[in-house]
Amino acid sequence: MNRITWVDNLRSMSVLAVILFHITIAVKGDVSHFTGVTDTLNQLFAPVCLGLMLFISGLFMDTALRKGFVPFINNKIKRIFYPFIVWTLGLWWSENSL
Repeated sequence: MNRITWVDNLRSMSVLAVILFHITIAVKGDVSHFTGVTDTLNQLFAPVCLGLMLFISGLFMDTALRKGFVPFINNKIKRIFYPFIVWTLGLWWSENSL
């Protein structure tokens, strides 16, 4: 499979921006000397993060749907739904076993 480098780079930058945003939420802004930097970066990237991820997803929607609807749905179940279920059950189990 041929990879498109600029799409991979754009996707990774978008994911890193979302991770940075969620990290600052998780620590409730208590990141000491990084607070100013993270707040500034979040304000810069907030308007484009979600739109960028949706744009990247839409780039390959036509190619994915050309394979057929059933293979498309099976791929989504395998790549998104199954990991979601495993992650959810793992979180539930870890919270209830303590």
